[in-house]
Amino acid sequence: MQRCGIRTSFIIARAAFYPVNITFARAGYRFGGTLVNNTNICGAFDSRQASKNNLKNGKNKSNMWGGIPT
Repeated sequence: MQRCGIRTSFIIARAAFYPVNITFARAGYRFGGTLVNNTNICGAFDSRQASKNNLKNGKNKSNMWGGIPT
């Protein structure tokens, strides 16, 4: 992604599902905020957590995407 000029990546994950949020935090993503009740799934609203990762900070050593270089 860096070769293409992409310097920042973002994720939006279900706020109440802690294992996913912990996984992204360990991969170098920084918490950006919570989008409260912004997603309607089957008639029920759910909150999402937004996070970002600066790909040039040198801290993203883990490659959680398998074969895609980070």
